[in-house]
Amino acid sequence: MYTLAFSPDGEILASGSNDNTIKFWHLNAGAMPQTLRKHSDAVTCLVFSPDGEKLVSGSYDGTIVEWDVTSKESNNLSIRHDRGVTSIALSANGEILISGGREQTIRVWQKSN
Repeated sequence: MYTLAFSPDGEILASGSNDNTIKFWHLNAGAMPQTLRKHSDAVTCLVFSPDGEKLVSGSYDGTIVEWDVTSKESNNLSIRHDRGVTSIALSANGEILISGGREQTIRVWQKSN
Protein backbone atom coordinates (compact mmCIF):
# COMPACT_ATOMS: atom_id res chain seq x y z
CA MET A 1 0.00 0.00 0.00
CA TYR A 2 1.45 3.34 -1.07
CA THR A 3 -1.32 5.89 -0.68
CA LEU A 4 -4.75 6.55 0.82
CA ALA A 5 -7.35 9.27 0.22
CA PHE A 6 -10.80 9.95 1.70
CA SER A 7 -13.59 11.30 -0.49
CA PRO A 8 -14.77 14.75 0.67
CA ASP A 9 -17.96 13.26 2.16
CA GLY A 10 -15.98 10.57 4.02
CA GLU A 11 -17.98 7.74 2.43
CA ILE A 12 -15.16 6.29 0.26
CA LEU A 13 -11.58 5.46 1.07
CA ALA A 14 -9.39 5.00 -2.00
CA SER A 15 -6.14 3.05 -1.70
CA GLY A 16 -3.30 2.78 -4.19
CA SER A 17 -0.92 -0.13 -4.10
CA ASN A 18 2.22 -1.69 -5.51
CA ASP A 19 0.04 -4.26 -7.31
CA ASN A 20 -0.87 -1.45 -9.77
CA THR A 21 -4.46 -1.18 -8.51
CA ILE A 22 -6.75 1.30 -6.84
CA LYS A 23 -9.40 0.03 -4.48
CA PHE A 24 -12.57 1.92 -3.56
CA TRP A 25 -13.69 1.01 -0.04
CA HIS A 26 -17.32 2.07 0.49
CA LEU A 27 -17.07 2.49 4.24
CA ASN A 28 -20.75 2.48 5.19
CA ALA A 29 -21.85 -0.18 2.70
CA GLY A 30 -20.03 -3.12 4.24
CA ALA A 31 -19.25 -4.46 0.76
CA MET A 32 -16.00 -5.76 -0.70
CA PRO A 33 -13.88 -3.03 -2.30
CA GLN A 34 -14.11 -2.26 -6.01
CA THR A 35 -10.78 -2.68 -7.82
CA LEU A 36 -9.69 -0.36 -10.63
CA ARG A 37 -6.85 -1.15 -13.03
CA LYS A 38 -5.22 1.17 -15.52
CA HIS A 39 -1.64 1.80 -14.40
CA SER A 40 1.20 -0.52 -15.38
CA ASP A 41 3.20 0.12 -12.20
CA ALA A 42 2.58 0.97 -8.54
CA VAL A 43 -0.06 3.61 -7.72
CA THR A 44 1.83 6.16 -5.65
CA CYS A 45 -0.61 9.03 -5.08
CA LEU A 46 -4.33 9.76 -5.06
CA VAL A 47 -6.48 12.87 -4.67
CA PHE A 48 -10.24 13.38 -4.86
CA SER A 49 -11.71 16.42 -6.56
CA PRO A 50 -13.31 18.90 -4.15
CA ASP A 51 -16.81 17.84 -5.28
CA GLY A 52 -15.95 14.14 -4.85
CA GLU A 53 -16.94 13.27 -8.43
CA LYS A 54 -13.40 12.51 -9.67
CA LEU A 55 -10.35 10.73 -8.33
CA VAL A 56 -6.91 11.42 -9.80
CA SER A 57 -4.17 8.81 -9.51
CA GLY A 58 -0.46 8.92 -10.22
CA SER A 59 1.89 6.00 -10.75
CA TYR A 60 5.53 5.01 -11.04
CA ASP A 61 4.70 4.31 -14.71
CA GLY A 62 4.66 8.11 -15.18
CA THR A 63 0.96 8.41 -15.96
CA ILE A 64 -1.77 10.41 -14.28
CA VAL A 65 -5.31 9.09 -14.64
CA GLU A 66 -8.61 10.79 -13.86
CA TRP A 67 -11.41 8.46 -12.71
CA ASP A 68 -15.13 9.13 -12.60
CA VAL A 69 -16.09 8.00 -9.08
CA THR A 70 -19.60 6.90 -10.09
CA SER A 71 -18.97 5.13 -13.42
CA LYS A 72 -15.34 4.10 -12.68
CA GLU A 73 -14.43 5.17 -16.24
CA SER A 74 -10.97 6.62 -16.69
CA ASN A 75 -8.98 8.83 -18.98
CA ASN A 76 -5.26 9.55 -19.06
CA LEU A 77 -4.41 13.20 -18.57
CA SER A 78 -1.85 14.82 -20.84
CA ILE A 79 0.63 15.22 -17.99
CA ARG A 80 3.36 12.60 -17.90
CA HIS A 81 6.53 12.19 -15.88
CA ASP A 82 9.55 10.35 -17.27
CA ARG A 83 10.52 8.58 -14.03
CA GLY A 84 7.22 8.24 -12.21
CA VAL A 85 4.73 10.38 -10.32
CA THR A 86 5.43 10.95 -6.62
CA SER A 87 2.77 13.50 -5.66
CA ILE A 88 -0.36 15.21 -6.95
CA ALA A 89 -2.49 18.08 -5.68
CA LEU A 90 -5.71 19.71 -6.87
CA SER A 91 -6.64 23.34 -6.37
CA ALA A 92 -9.66 24.16 -4.18
CA ASN A 93 -11.87 24.61 -7.28
CA GLY A 94 -10.55 21.42 -8.94
CA GLU A 95 -9.39 23.30 -12.03
CA ILE A 96 -5.61 23.08 -11.56
CA LEU A 97 -3.65 19.87 -10.97
CA ILE A 98 0.00 19.94 -10.00
CA SER A 99 2.17 16.83 -9.99
CA GLY A 100 5.68 16.04 -8.86
CA GLY A 101 7.91 13.46 -10.45
CA ARG A 102 10.87 11.31 -9.50
CA GLU A 103 12.95 13.25 -12.02
CA GLN A 104 12.52 16.26 -9.69
CA THR A 105 10.08 18.13 -11.92
CA ILE A 106 6.73 19.74 -11.27
CA ARG A 107 4.04 19.76 -13.96
CA VAL A 108 0.93 21.93 -14.06
CA TRP A 109 -2.28 21.02 -15.84
CA GLN A 110 -5.27 23.35 -16.08
CA LYS A 111 -8.70 22.19 -17.22
CA SER A 112 -9.95 24.03 -20.29
CA ASN A 113 -13.35 25.67 -20.14
